[in-house]
Amino acid sequence: MGTLHDLAIYLFYNFGYFGIFLMELIASSSILLPVPSYLATALAGAVLNPYLVVLSASLGSSIGELSGYALGFGGRKLMRGRLELRSLRRAYERYGIWAIMVFAAMPIPFDIIGILCGILRIPVPTFLALTFIGKLVRYSLLVVAGRRTRDLVRDLMAGRLNSFAALYLLVLLAFALGSLLAWRMISRRCPAEGDPSIGPGPGDWAPAPR
Repeated sequence: MGTLHDLAIYLFYNFGYFGIFLMELIASSSILLPVPSYLATALAGAVLNPYLVVLSASLGSSIGELSGYALGFGGRKLMRGRLELRSLRRAYERYGIWAIMVFAAMPIPFDIIGILCGILRIPVPTFLALTFIGKLVRYSLLVVAGRRTRDLVRDLMAGRLNSFAALYLLVLLAFALGSLLAWRMISRRCPAEGDPSIGPGPGDWAPAPR
């Protein structure tokens, strides 16, 4: 894990915005294996142009999520029986394609969402567009957190307390914990086979309506 983190820092320091793009591309392509890139992206946002950092990270991360999409698209019969996928399918049936954008904005493992979208044959342009919008929100919050942390540390070293920065970080922490809790509840809510609320069961996963 330390080696992967060192790689993220190396890409950031040596390749700038393109390094951020590559770093998030690699992190998002590693299906179900966490690659630590958030810290480096937050650090980059604190010292580089925050808008370009958000754009680079969002673009790289969105493209990297195609690995999960391809796994679901190509291994549909292999993956469709997984219970967490059936739970997420129910969420998709309830909220539609906008659920992709919401999940992309949350600090949760997005790989399983990409796999589900591949299984359901969500059009690639739709998947990429909604994922990119969600990632813009996610990395905007992360970059602002990096800058607020920088301000908080700088003020503390000067003997001052930056109340606004501290409040923002606390709210962001609450949002992250709430997102993880909601994700845990959704992914574990496994409906019975044949439940009409999710449409087809694991033996008959039809493509999603377009």
